[in-house]
Amino acid sequence: MISEACIQSDESHSGRSGGAEVVTFQLNERATQQSLGKIFAIRITDNWASVVDVLLRGNETHSKNSDRSSSRRHNEPKSRLRNLILAFGVCFWAVLTPSLATAQPDTQKAPEPVAPNAVNSETDATLERSSESSQSAPMIPDYHITRVDSDGYVSDDRLWIDATIEVLVNIDSGWHRVPLRFDQASILSRTYEGPGEEFPDLSSPSPDGGVTWMVKGKGKHVLKFKMWVPVRQTVLGSQIQITLPPLPKQFVASASIRIPEPNAVVRAIVNGTVFDVTRDGEGTLVDVTVSNSRLDLAWSVPKNDAETIAQVTTRIHLKPTTDAHILVADQSIDLQQQVKEELHIRLPSDFELLEVSGANFETYADDPERDGWIVIPLSGSVTGRLELHWILRRPLDSDGDRILIDGFEVEGATRQEGLIRVDRTVGYRTIPRTTESEQVYRIGIDQFKGTGAGSLLSAYEYFRQPFRLVQQIVPDLPSYSVTPVFRLSVNRQSTTLQVHQFIQVDRGSADAFNLLWDNFRSDGWEFEAAYCTPDQTGSITPTIDHRAGQVNLTLNRSIEFPSRICLTTVFRKPFPVEEVTTTELTLPQVEGHSSGLSTLLIDNAEDIELKIKSDATLIDLDDINDDVVTGLSQRWILPKSLDRIPTTATAIQFDDRSPKSMTATVIPHERKVTSSTSVEIVDIRPHELIVHQRITLDVQYGKLDRVELLLPQELRDLIPEFAIQESLEIRSGNEFLPVFLSTESLTALLPKATSGLIEIDVDYGFPVTSADELAEMDLPILGLRDYPFDRAECLVTPFESIQVREEVAGWTALRTSPRGPLWVSPGIDGAISSVPLTFGRELADSTQQYIVDELSLFTRFREDGSSETVATMVALSPPVRMVIQFPENTELKTVSVDGDILEPSTYSFRKENPGELTITLPIDLLERRQIQVVYRTPSTTPFGHTSQQRFQFPTFKKSVWVDSTTWEVQLPKGHHLFVYPQVEPEFEWTRDGLFWSRTVRPSFEAERQTLLQQVPEEFHFNANYYSFSGFGPEIEVKFRTMNRSLILLIGAGFALLLGFVFYRFPVTRNVFSLVVIGFLFALISVWYPEPLLLLLQPAIFGVVLALTATFIDTRSHHNIQKSNSRWGESSDHGLRDSRSEELDVAASTKLYASAQPESSPMSPDAE
Repeated sequence: MISEACIQSDESHSGRSGGAEVVTFQLNERATQQSLGKIFAIRITDNWASVVDVLLRGNETHSKNSDRSSSRRHNEPKSRLRNLILAFGVCFWAVLTPSLATAQPDTQKAPEPVAPNAVNSETDATLERSSESSQSAPMIPDYHITRVDSDGYVSDDRLWIDATIEVLVNIDSGWHRVPLRFDQASILSRTYEGPGEEFPDLSSPSPDGGVTWMVKGKGKHVLKFKMWVPVRQTVLGSQIQITLPPLPKQFVASASIRIPEPNAVVRAIVNGTVFDVTRDGEGTLVDVTVSNSRLDLAWSVPKNDAETIAQVTTRIHLKPTTDAHILVADQSIDLQQQVKEELHIRLPSDFELLEVSGANFETYADDPERDGWIVIPLSGSVTGRLELHWILRRPLDSDGDRILIDGFEVEGATRQEGLIRVDRTVGYRTIPRTTESEQVYRIGIDQFKGTGAGSLLSAYEYFRQPFRLVQQIVPDLPSYSVTPVFRLSVNRQSTTLQVHQFIQVDRGSADAFNLLWDNFRSDGWEFEAAYCTPDQTGSITPTIDHRAGQVNLTLNRSIEFPSRICLTTVFRKPFPVEEVTTTELTLPQVEGHSSGLSTLLIDNAEDIELKIKSDATLIDLDDINDDVVTGLSQRWILPKSLDRIPTTATAIQFDDRSPKSMTATVIPHERKVTSSTSVEIVDIRPHELIVHQRITLDVQYGKLDRVELLLPQELRDLIPEFAIQESLEIRSGNEFLPVFLSTESLTALLPKATSGLIEIDVDYGFPVTSADELAEMDLPILGLRDYPFDRAECLVTPFESIQVREEVAGWTALRTSPRGPLWVSPGIDGAISSVPLTFGRELADSTQQYIVDELSLFTRFREDGSSETVATMVALSPPVRMVIQFPENTELKTVSVDGDILEPSTYSFRKENPGELTITLPIDLLERRQIQVVYRTPSTTPFGHTSQQRFQFPTFKKSVWVDSTTWEVQLPKGHHLFVYPQVEPEFEWTRDGLFWSRTVRPSFEAERQTLLQQVPEEFHFNANYYSFSGFGPEIEVKFRTMNRSLILLIGAGFALLLGFVFYRFPVTRNVFSLVVIGFLFALISVWYPEPLLLLLQPAIFGVVLALTATFIDTRSHHNIQKSNSRWGESSDHGLRDSRSEELDVAASTKLYASAQPESSPMSPDAE
């Protein structure tokens, strides 16, 4: 519901285009909780624009009158409603008559007062033209400012400015409002040049508080203003601030300001750049360019001509040469505010100036008034910034020196700062003298990394002049550590010694290393070569001094801290060995300021044995690569000679740099080879055996490059000469060996001459007559021509089908072998050419060796005594043929392995043993197999009122281990288990309401559910089932069942009979009778607890029956007594007397019985 409505005209959203005017109506709807505004823009013509204006003015007048006079408030709703109706009528008329809006020429000649609805807004005019021509041409602004120039001079506390503004009007669409700003200025006068008219905008103040000017007419309009801006005094000096007219992007305004002082210095400028500074006798002329339409300029006037240079930045670099120190400096001097015509710069005290250069530099001269200062004249071409490059030199004293770094001070500079880099001097130590240094601070070297050549040592910075940095240069004696590694190689002709010095420079630099070796000449050693790893020292010059016993090695280029190299020197001497020889052996001693343990690597020829004895402590190393080579490779780059250490080498460490003397015993040997073989029968196929033979040779004191194999005649007859590679796969490692067949042997070429262990693998197949029938044979194997086997072993993988005949001399079975069925022959006679075997698939039936991890059976009986069972066996590593013993006359329903049902051809009962089932398992690599058999057994004893049943479990060979057995049996309906079998029950008695039943134990329920997932649905028993479990195999169980009717008859009948005895014989109604009954129950429960528990529940029912009979009998006697009393005296007195006598006798008898002792026998007449 609208509570108030008004129509307002916004001058910021109105404009004129081609004689037509756009008026914006705003309708404000004020609801109960919120206000909504709707804007309607309607184009109207000049013919009715006045109508809308009168309507709006009338609405405003009406609102004012309503505020003044409260008596007219009751007419206000009617007036507003009337105005609202008139406004909507005008809008409706404008929509129906758009053709009336035609363009009319502008006939206005003189400027008139500006009305709010008579001025075109820049934004609305642009939007209107954009909506009309957005599809045809790019948007063109109504106008733009093309130039803003300002010329001013400072006088007292004011800046007098002559400003020139050029405005280019692009579209002749009426008056245009141009913001000139000048918010801080006071305008004195203005002049105008242009094709149209201009007028100040007096309608409303500008949002930024500045001046807004109005122009009209297409073309360039030039406005010139005379004005002044106040000059403020700040900490930086004098400051002016003024906002200039906005310029298009990339356009800048220019300004020239004359300051009356000739030595004025610009301190800061915001949004501008000082283009030029000109000084003359009248003052300082500063030319600036201004961006962002705001000029903020500050300047100061130095007193006494001091500090006229803004900033000096210097980067100093001290770097050494072979005979001097060079001081290089890059200096940047800010000359934008310089008022002098020359610069005075102080030079470093301890250095000689060699050169100074720069882009705008011309010359320099010594200052005649001050020593150590130079004068650099400044010409008119030197503006902005002066860059100087200095080079100075100081000779280097070999005994050390004291270096002072100072200077580069520019007189009159306000701020002087810089960085100092000091490089390392090779062979010297640089010590900073902090107590003598001034105004310098040590910093990190990170900002100098990657800049300049040389080895960076330290870095400093300073923030003011004068500064002093004192460095003490002292000779740095080299210090290095050496870890020696000697490699001694001995063969039958000569001996080679390699001396590896692993050198680490700890301080300074070094270029000469010595080996002390007194017995160098007497031992017959000769120098052969010397090299460095890595090769960064150039050539090495050896000098051998036999008298002093030294070998001097001089490097072409010295190595500096923190370098690490390996210096290798090779010596050789002739040393023929024909027999056992003992000689004295000395090793050179290395020189170093510190040294690690010495290591001697002994690498002999294969046929040489070397034994070392020394007076020094020797430490044997078991693993050369881990303890020596790998440890050194983490810090140094190893030479190639240490990368190829044979695995047969030995290592010895000394607790000193090297032993003074050693005794070496050289023992030559002839080549020695021992051999053995291992035969593995991988598989047995219907007519073939798959054999893998490994021949192992242990070669000592020599090498082998080929092996002569003996091929048995049985194999030779089967292999054609042109297909040896296809018939026999002979390889060493993963590489197949080329073979050649000769009349006597088969030659296999090794990849290279090898010593130590050599393993040759041979794979081949050998045909047999039939693998199904049991047979014996001698399996031929390959031998060695020159090296008979010392030992042979045979590993049988298909153990259930193949075995080695132990009765043959020389072969023994290893019962504890973890590898499997293994037979070994020691090869005493040295001629092992075959393996005696017994093979056939029938062996699998008698040699069953595997584990049945779990055997579970679910059995359901029928009334005739027959049963149907599902047996699930989880076997670990079972053989291919499994033998399981079932009861005789068993009928198989299905046999499955790992969930897949087998074909009937894969399993069968043996003829000689009808209950023995043989199952051939599918070939699979699974170690855990699940075999499930569903079978039926015929009736043994039908179920009657009570019967004893017998159940036979599936059994395995004695060599098969059965871990656990689970059996669940379901009896026919109405039959219950009376006597349990001799297995552990997995159920217990639980109460369900008023009755008790046998249910599965909670601890076994989870295991039962897991077993049920493996069996068919028909074996998921829900009622009358019993679960049992046991450890190990079960062969047969016996149990007794009883019909439900008989259970009720025996249990309830016995209780009812006992109740009648208590009722009919009052003498039994005592505590002694209860004790006797309890004792009898306890005694029977010792042998038959389960039957008693089963009969207890119907016994309770019998007790209830006895109590019911007693109650009925008592009620009947009570009714007889009442009828007798009702008859009274009319009844027969004789009969009453007779009944009374009977009652008296009964009472006296009862009294007499109660008075007798409990142990006395009951009188037969008591009844």
